[in-house]
Amino acid sequence: QTFRYRLRLENYKQAPVNVRLLERIPASKTDDLAVTLTRTSLELSADGLYLRDDRPRGILRWNIQLPAGASGAKATDVVYTFQMKYAKNKHLGVRVKQMEKRMREASFDMMLLM
Repeated sequence: QTFRYRLRLENYKQAPVNVRLLERIPASKTDDLAVTLTRTSLELSADGLYLRDDRPRGILRWNIQLPAGASGAKATDVVYTFQMKYAKNKHLGVRVKQMEKRMREASFDMMLLM
C-alpha cells in the first residue's frame, strides 16, 4: 500500500521564519512489515543525531525557512510518500487501520526556531 500526505506551511509574519517540521510514519521492528519512505518534496534534515536516533524510528524532520508573507498560493507544501509491504499470507489488521485513521486525523505541531 502506498500513502501520500501533503502538509501546508504558511507564514503570516512580515519576516522569514525557520521551522522544524516533524512528522511520523510507521516503523516496523519485524520482517513481516516493511515501511519505506519513497519520496519527499523537500530534503529531510541532514543532522547526524536526527539520522542516528530519530529517522530509524519513523520520524521525518525538515528544517525549512518560510519566506515572509508566504500564505495562500505562496504557502510551502511538503509532500511525502511511503509504502508498506507485507507478506501475501498476512493481512492488515485493526492496528494498522487504526494507525491510518490516527495519521489522517493528526494535527501537526511546528516549532518556531528563533
